[in-house]
Amino acid sequence: MTSQRRTFIKGLGTAATIGALSGCMGGGGNGDGSGPGMAMAPDGMMGVWMDHIVNETSILQDTMDEAGYEMTIDSSWEDAALFASGQATFSTFSSLEAAQLAGQRDQNLVVFGRVHPQYMGWMVDTGGDYDPDNTGSVQASIDALVEDDGLVGIGAWNGGHVPTDTIAMDQVYGYEFAEEGGDFNVTTADYVAIPTLINDGELAAGSTSPEHGGARFLTDDQEDLTKLFWGADLAEEEGFGIPQLNSLVTTQEFWDQEQEAVEAFTDAFQQGVDWFLDDPKGHVLDNEEYVEMLGAQNAAQAEYIIDWGLNLEYDTDTQMVYEDVTMSEDAIAADQEFIEYSESIGFVPEGWDENITFESISL
Repeated sequence: MTSQRRTFIKGLGTAATIGALSGCMGGGGNGDGSGPGMAMAPDGMMGVWMDHIVNETSILQDTMDEAGYEMTIDSSWEDAALFASGQATFSTFSSLEAAQLAGQRDQNLVVFGRVHPQYMGWMVDTGGDYDPDNTGSVQASIDALVEDDGLVGIGAWNGGHVPTDTIAMDQVYGYEFAEEGGDFNVTTADYVAIPTLINDGELAAGSTSPEHGGARFLTDDQEDLTKLFWGADLAEEEGFGIPQLNSLVTTQEFWDQEQEAVEAFTDAFQQGVDWFLDDPKGHVLDNEEYVEMLGAQNAAQAEYIIDWGLNLEYDTDTQMVYEDVTMSEDAIAADQEFIEYSESIGFVPEGWDENITFESISL
């Protein structure tokens, strides 16, 4: 494994330094490596195809070179915070988070692509006190979590799953899910640790998924974890639209001044998605690093994640990777529907639509 690839993989698990994107070949930068950067959430399927286009091939470099740009990428779970503080010009947080940021900080933002729907959900210990088979229903399980002050784990309050969790609890189950003053006893923990903590009894429930370390408790016919709901499936069932977990976002200023860079990056990103979806098992199962990126300990667990999230062979209805990363008219309409619903219940500031636009890129 090359040093460059080791560096990329290591960066996927840490809050790394933001990479530089500059127009050093006629694209508008000064050519010294300084300038706008890309902050992206680490690990997962996106980590696999990003490694492919950054390190295993020269797809990203060649595409950006052709447009006249130099680009490097590092990763952090704090991608939204880094973007909001001006330390990155591209990021991968959700379009709903973009609407919140645009409305709260009066920033002009552009959503130009989509990566993952909100495929995460709440899980509990199979056979435990909060298993719907024991309580009688998902509603009864959530009622019991609140009544017992059961400890619920989430990865971070700025995570892309939190808005959907909040809306689901408020509109479907009748509770307030909030960082301060809510109905739930919530703690943050490492994303991949949450399934283990549930299984060990340290957490009563957690917002997680097979890709976030849950697969190890769902393979070999163990089924040691039981889902209460999956975010995207519940949102669609309840008429909220399908929210995104990860979008591609930039500033309006960068879009206006450096649109060729945005289009070139989207082209390379799409090539990575196409490569990955063409044969996900073939690309992942024999590659130890890629198995680990998927939050799995072995190939069997990685195969479960692919069958669960892409082949829909288990208990989810929404594929966890968008095949087309560009924002079609239908994709824009679905995003706006969910954000407008969120505004109607006070989850997004009024006037957000004055500060955020959705752009469709033709590849």
